[in-house]
Order: sequence, then structure tokens, then C-alpha cells
Amino acid sequence: MCLCGLCKAGSASEPTSTPRTPQRRVGNHCNAALDTTLDDDLRREGTARELARKLNDLRKASGLDISDRVRVTVWARDPLVDAARQYAQWIADEVLAVGWNVEEHEPPDADVAHLDVDGSTASVRLEKVAQAG
Repeated sequence: MCLCGLCKAGSASEPTSTPRTPQRRVGNHCNAALDTTLDDDLRREGTARELARKLNDLRKASGLDISDRVRVTVWARDPLVDAARQYAQWIADEVLAVGWNVEEHEPPDADVAHLDVDGSTASVRLEKVAQAG
């Protein structure tokens, strides 16, 4: 019996769900071929995840409470600006942003934080939003 988690218990070769990689059963074992190629979509997703992580680190360093809502403005260049725009809603949800703005030009003043995100620099302004109630 294979213990890979992709095969049904006792089955000769049927996976329980559609695998993301080609596989074949050899005896009591499964062999899977992994495609480790990073295409542009995967790179943008990785950049968006890294930006969200860096923004949450900045939230913490700024003394914001975990439940504080913020307004975020990001100034960046390609490819970071593309990732910030494509994954805008996901990043905003991750950092509790009620406002999300991405600009390609330089920030208007020096009152910003500078983040290194996958080798690109992002200038960021986090503003705490007053909560009603």
C-alpha cells in the first residue's frame, strides 16, 4: 500500500484528487515529477506574499494593534507594482487595509518607510484609520 497521500488505500494507481504533477505507480510506491519552473505569475504571487509579510512587520514595528485598520499607499516600480496591483485585494485583506493605493512615481515626501521586497524597493505609508464606535 502506498503512503504518499495521493493514492487511494489499496488502489493500484487512482489518485484521490487530480494531482498537480504527473505521477505513476511503481510497485508499492508512487513517483511524482515536479515542475519547479517559476513563471511570471508565480513570481508575482511570491512578491505579493513577501510584500504582505513586510507590511505586517511594519504594522508591528509601528505599534499598531492586531485589530487596527490601516490605509496603505505603496510607491514602487515594476515588477513590484504589478504584484501590488494584481493581488491588491488579497494583500489589503492580509494587512487589514481599508484603503489600498499603488503609485508608480516617487513618494511626495520623506514621511514613508522603505521596504526591500524581493530585491525591489517599496516606499510605504501606513496610516491608522479611526474605527467607528
